[in-house]
Amino acid sequence: MNSAILLLVDAVSESRDSWKSFLQSQSYEVFTAEDGESALRECAQLQPDLVLLHDGLPDLGCFDLCRRMKGNPLNQHIPIVLIKPSLEPEDAVRGRAAGAADFWGTCNSLGEALSRVQSLLRLKKYIDEQAKSVVLSLARSIEAKNPLTNGHSDRIVDYAVQLAWLD
Repeated sequence: MNSAILLLVDAVSESRDSWKSFLQSQSYEVFTAEDGESALRECAQLQPDLVLLHDGLPDLGCFDLCRRMKGNPLNQHIPIVLIKPSLEPEDAVRGRAAGAADFWGTCNSLGEALSRVQSLLRLKKYIDEQAKSVVLSLARSIEAKNPLTNGHSDRIVDYAVQLAWLD
């Protein structure tokens, strides 16, 4: 089962509903936002694993919204995909400058879209695991300098896991 959380940002439409249904059928947890302000709010609250940001919102362009999302330090490591039906050559450059991880035109099939989503989620999972490993290595190297703190990091992790089970 996929445990990834996706935020689908698109104006209310039949297309949005079909994307949402398809992604849910693949066992993703999908949340939607229909305008820029609700997308900013949802992204900060949910901290999704991936944002699919369709162009054509009523209040903000996709480049501006992406830039605003990435402006929040909590969202810096969330991949955002800009989806724009008609691609202009300069759009990819503008998308990257706004902080987008990828830029899609219209996908030929839902299978192609799923393949791209899975690829981005695998990459994010790998990066998250590497970041955790670096932090744990740093903590262990710091505690190794003082014999009185030996095993402290492992104890904190154990306590955190116990707290999580209480919820």
